[in-house]
Amino acid sequence: MDYYNIRKIWNPDWFQGNRRHKVYFEGWYFKLVNADKTVVYAVIPGISIGEKPELAYSFIQVINGISGETRFLKYEFDDFSFSRNSFEISISNNIFSNSGLKLNLTESGFGINGEISFRENVPYPVRLLSPGVMGWYRFVPTMECYHGIVSMLHDLQGELIIADKKVDFSGGKGYIEKDWGKSMPLAWIWMQSNHFIRKNLSFSFSVANIPWKKSAFTGFLIILSEGERFYRFTTYTGSRITRLSHEGEQIEIEIQNRHYHLFVCASGATTGNLKAPIHGEMSRTIKESIGAVIKLRLEDRKGNVILEDSGDPAGLEIAGDIGILQSDLIKNKSLREAGS
Repeated sequence: MDYYNIRKIWNPDWFQGNRRHKVYFEGWYFKLVNADKTVVYAVIPGISIGEKPELAYSFIQVINGISGETRFLKYEFDDFSFSRNSFEISISNNIFSNSGLKLNLTESGFGINGEISFRENVPYPVRLLSPGVMGWYRFVPTMECYHGIVSMLHDLQGELIIADKKVDFSGGKGYIEKDWGKSMPLAWIWMQSNHFIRKNLSFSFSVANIPWKKSAFTGFLIILSEGERFYRFTTYTGSRITRLSHEGEQIEIEIQNRHYHLFVCASGATTGNLKAPIHGEMSRTIKESIGAVIKLRLEDRKGNVILEDSGDPAGLEIAGDIGILQSDLIKNKSLREAGS
């Protein structure tokens, strides 16, 4: 008997689809930053299955965090393959796993080739009733989008040939996350960095309005980790976003749970256009910066500062009508209310 469909629930980094889905996407986000932070890239492999499965395809997106240049390389759907025993996927002769990646990307006027290995990964903990960063929300059926964190932080070793120039990523840092389902949320704010003064500090933030049944709800997943210590601020643990201010490319947010109060300020930089899925099709265009700056301050409930730091470079996306998020957070609209 093949237990893959059961095992993959507690291995969110694995391929979650079954290759027979109609209206489905899945994508992994690999961020690569060299040691002196002069080269910043995100590489996004994935699959897209729209209303017509015969038109399904696989893809690899690339964004240059310094210039904002992006590329969307399209492949045959059958060029995609995956392991049934670990996280490893391949698209044509490009290989991605939690231990490294191998790229052979060639397009007119564009090329990235080489191999980078990952070391000292900091995975997000998986437990029986909380299989990843989504917690028990992972068990909720028919949600349009699911989210996973594969590695909050890892060291890089290796080099890539980018536009005929050798770039050494050894001593740099990486990050991996993923999304899967039918569509990305209606609106969201996403940010991430693991380039703080405190070298083991890593931060991942997402707040999104997600369609569910005949309604929608706003939820958030905010994770701050340092070594093996994780500070969690999530909808399903009863945390609250008490302030969300958005002006231009700057976001200010305050979040609290039973023990801590977190202050976040993020400001954008050069952006690039990325494709995002609607009903499985990569037909939506969003803007992402991976050269942004995030400022954090974590306090206990008495106001004592536990840590204060700045992350640079950072990823930042602001997509859709942010007013929806602000309105729902004020009303504290939950998943349960959305389904009622």
